[in-house]
Amino acid sequence: MDARWNCTYVNRAAADLAGAAAAEMRGRNLWQAFPALVGSALEDACRRAMKEQVPAEGEFHDPATDRWLKFRAQPSAPSLTLFVTDITPLRQAEARASHQEVLALNEALILSGMRQHELTEIADLLNARLKRAMQESHHRIKNNLQVVAALVELQTSEAEAGDRGDYLRRISRHIHVLASIHDLLTQQAREDDAGFDSLSARAGLERLLSLLQETSGVRHIRAEIADVRLPTQQVASLALVVSECVSNAIKHAAGDIEVTLRQEGSRARLEISDGGNGFPPDFDSGQASKTGLFLIDGIAEFDLRGEVRYMTLPEGGGRVAITFPLPGD
Repeated sequence: MDARWNCTYVNRAAADLAGAAAAEMRGRNLWQAFPALVGSALEDACRRAMKEQVPAEGEFHDPATDRWLKFRAQPSAPSLTLFVTDITPLRQAEARASHQEVLALNEALILSGMRQHELTEIADLLNARLKRAMQESHHRIKNNLQVVAALVELQTSEAEAGDRGDYLRRISRHIHVLASIHDLLTQQAREDDAGFDSLSARAGLERLLSLLQETSGVRHIRAEIADVRLPTQQVASLALVVSECVSNAIKHAAGDIEVTLRQEGSRARLEISDGGNGFPPDFDSGQASKTGLFLIDGIAEFDLRGEVRYMTLPEGGGRVAITFPLPGD
């Protein structure tokens, strides 16, 4: 590509991989020709390589074709050369092997009747296997399970020093959140043949809040959710954020909890409010060193491509607000 990301040379293998004739791709803007690449790890690597003039490499999953691609971006001012290799067969083989390992270990965990410390060792091993298996799970829930793998990685360093029971319960809660989204997707496809690409944010969050209400005791969770249809990955990301914020409010704050999702033009705004003491005046989530806050910040920035604010309301109570662009913005 040249400095404006127009393709100046495309070999036959790349054209076959892209599903287009090489002659048709020459002169076309890469991001306009392949909008699925926008916002992906491949785009980030290419732009970083072009800007810093250093090579960048990584892997990219194309959900449209369910293929895994290994890439290397090689800059040579003012142009950039992109080398791509299809590694789908390798990843599929790894996924099958990982699933078999997980099933075998899970059966051993159920049948063995081992002591607590032995169960803990197996749980750690299962988590490690699951992180690899999640990357190649059924393609319609693959992106959601990758969020779980990232969460496990974030909390690994805290598991030894903290309460392992709380750690495992937290993992379990987030797995249940994603399981509820997958269950809703399965029901949706069976009832109206809508597929797995998008989902009603109201349906996904209301189902989640119903589950959270069962564990909130006398605390009431009020919700006002706009009926916005979003990509499945965004609904899963919203569900994780709401689960984390509501659980934190139940544990650390007071009063009823209010969850709202509103559409504001081409953007959406998610707010989770409580009646507690709010946040300190100098609160900085980046300095708080809490896994939950790190998760919220990461999802807001990288999954939703939005921004998050932590506020103390004038009438009392805290609020977490996330504003993010809707599809097509």
